[in-house]
Amino acid sequence: MRQRVTIVAPYVAQYADPIRLDAGDPLIVHREDDEFPGWHWCTGPDGREGWVHASFFTRADGAARAVRDYSARELTVEPGVRFEIHERLPAARTGARPALQSAARSSTLATP
Repeated sequence: MRQRVTIVAPYVAQYADPIRLDAGDPLIVHREDDEFPGWHWCTGPDGREGWVHASFFTRADGAARAVRDYSARELTVEPGVRFEIHERLPAARTGARPALQSAARSSTLATP
């Protein structure tokens, strides 16, 4: 279900060139985040790294592949900006995951 929210606190993107995956891409899964289960530090086929939620990849025979497109691109936002959430992912550390996803989960960043 889509939801419209308004940014209530500024956020500056932390990663200039984060991981991006297309469905079917191979990736290397390094480790799961201890504080935020389900989030894994990964390397994509082009060498870019970032946090990827487990719902975006599958593992079989020791190899991991993206099951759908994913981008860890963050957005720099200012209070008052409105946007629409298309998908909510499990909680994540603000500044370590995409800004829209972080903002969508944090009452300190966005309100309905």
